[in-house]
Amino acid sequence: MRIGILGGSFDPIHQGHLTLARESMKQFKLDKVLFIPASVPPHKKNDAFVTPAPSRARMTELAIVEEPRWEVCDFELRRPGVSYTVDTLRELRKIYPPPHELFFIAGADSLQDLAKWKDPEEILKLSEWIVAPRDSVPFPPSLPGGIHRLNIPLVEISATELRDKIRRAEDVSHWIPERVARYIQERNVYSGSKK
Repeated sequence: MRIGILGGSFDPIHQGHLTLARESMKQFKLDKVLFIPASVPPHKKNDAFVTPAPSRARMTELAIVEEPRWEVCDFELRRPGVSYTVDTLRELRKIYPPPHELFFIAGADSLQDLAKWKDPEEILKLSEWIVAPRDSVPFPPSLPGGIHRLNIPLVEISATELRDKIRRAEDVSHWIPERVARYIQERNVYSGSKK
């Protein structure tokens, strides 16, 4: 089985994330994609404004409900402390040992920063990478084995921008699935002074 892994804050999940999953499945013939909301993302561990994990997990569930080969995986929500990719991949490898193949789906910015992550060498041993272009990050002319370029148009929308638009009551229906938008509105997820 070929399994895609798409992690992130998902604060909120948006069409950029869903396009990544959809195109990765198509281009790399993945059997399923696991969406893994981070409990405490390492790059946001000092950020008091991250939406509580249960809300981000619920938004993710709502966004993928119509895709039978997409699942929410709660490993990082159940694990205390900071969510490190290498720990998640170790857990997934116990469930999906070889010959199952794991494909970590990320943006070129993540690949560029990989050396700063916890145990980057092990991450690359545990999974192959599917890397999407980012406008601000140049792609290297050639990629090492196990790292694959996703041919996809640039999707430049940030969750920060979307949260700001929602607080200003602007229309975000183009970027956020209807079920997610309804959940945000009903629960006032982004009301208040959060940044």
